[in-house]
Amino acid sequence: MLFSSIPFIFYFLPIVLVIYHFTDQIACKNCILLVSSLIFYAWGEPKYVFLLLGSVCVNYIFGFFIHRNRTVMIAAVLFNIILLVFFKYTAQFFPMLKAITLPLGISFYTFQSLSYLLDVYWGKVEFQRNWTSFSCYVTLFPQLIAGPIVRYHDIDAELQSRKSDFATGVPIFIIGLSEKVLLANNCGLMWENLLSRLSVPNLSIGVGTFWLSLIAYGFQIYFDFAGYSNMAIGLGRMFGFHFARNFDKPYSSRSITEFWTRWHISLSSWFKEYVYIPLGGNRQGMAKQLRNILIVWMLTGIWHGASFNFLLWGLYFGLLLMLEKLGLKRILAKMPEILQHLYTLFAILIGWVLFAFDSPSMLLTFYKGMFHLSALPQGLVDNTFWSLLQNNWMLLLICGILSTRLPDIDIVESFYRPCPDHISAETNQNRNYTKSSHGRNAINKVKSNVFLKNVLLDIFLLLCFLLSVAYIVDGSYNPFLYFRF
Repeated sequence: MLFSSIPFIFYFLPIVLVIYHFTDQIACKNCILLVSSLIFYAWGEPKYVFLLLGSVCVNYIFGFFIHRNRTVMIAAVLFNIILLVFFKYTAQFFPMLKAITLPLGISFYTFQSLSYLLDVYWGKVEFQRNWTSFSCYVTLFPQLIAGPIVRYHDIDAELQSRKSDFATGVPIFIIGLSEKVLLANNCGLMWENLLSRLSVPNLSIGVGTFWLSLIAYGFQIYFDFAGYSNMAIGLGRMFGFHFARNFDKPYSSRSITEFWTRWHISLSSWFKEYVYIPLGGNRQGMAKQLRNILIVWMLTGIWHGASFNFLLWGLYFGLLLMLEKLGLKRILAKMPEILQHLYTLFAILIGWVLFAFDSPSMLLTFYKGMFHLSALPQGLVDNTFWSLLQNNWMLLLICGILSTRLPDIDIVESFYRPCPDHISAETNQNRNYTKSSHGRNAINKVKSNVFLKNVLLDIFLLLCFLLSVAYIVDGSYNPFLYFRF
């Protein structure tokens, strides 16, 4: 069940919210979320819902016996890795196992289980004695299928006590829905147009068409995943959970190092906390630091899939990060800011080609087309380029602006504050000023401006929601790229 679907928006979510908010005790709320999450998962993957429950039960038992027991911890890690490897990678290498399909969300809920086990083993949190609370953490439907990856110690307290926050949850969800439906899906159509042309033998395609379509793919994968993450964060707020931001304007980065502090933050943070730092991080000299970076990025690539292109993709970014660590970043810092941005965007786009194609021949064809190396007659621009640009220039312009200046979660929250904090602080510090006519007028003017912003934002969000629903009803192209991971 997609978040960006009519059954979820108008049936599943309202029913769950109504039942949830008519329940008072936190234990009952967790139970409702657990049952709802299992129904949500079974809707799209009924045959693997028992695999999910089995993983939950086994990891719950491991958590009970770990208590800094190294042997049990090793067994727990091996169990989760074997489970992930078997279902995610064996079919890739053993044709007789092609019938084994990839369970939805297995990469995400396995990493969350490992987060809990490692947190308990290292003494960051206490063993969760309540099976329902632990199961709720692993299966929570807002982040079950595609993240963000929630570390256990980040929401341990909220499993015991929390308060729903619709004032920020609903706007964040609508923003994510709009990113996914209005931006990502339409950029995806541009990308699909090029893929259909690449499937035609001996068809000449202009260099500009390759680059324009790749830029559209870069926007698609960003707004697709960032939109889903925002929907998940918004849903979490509605149920009282505060998931950390997963994207922070990554295309505004000035280096690949900065990019990976802004893109899929929950994944990079997970690898940093549970792999990079335990390996020694940057504490044991440059040689071991580079080794640790290489290991982490090999694992990051493999985490996305078993195809060779994901390994290459991980190694590619690992190499760039190592080069920046060895001095490239210091060189970049001396360059004009625009050149830093161009270097970063160029490197990211080259990486997206690796991410997109699991066929070596298609990968080579695309790179040749991008750099005017194709054996076919190939101009810089062709009719397809001009057609795509004419029909989608406004979409690309909006994506370009929003990918670096998108009103983020903090701004949404600030709009929904009834009055800025500094106003109340100011009135407390200077009571005489607030009692004066001039003081009252100034404060009322600020409150009026805040109210006007709230009203305008509400109207904007309502229009975005209605337009997104119209697109969902009318359109047939509504994929989600990260479901396959």
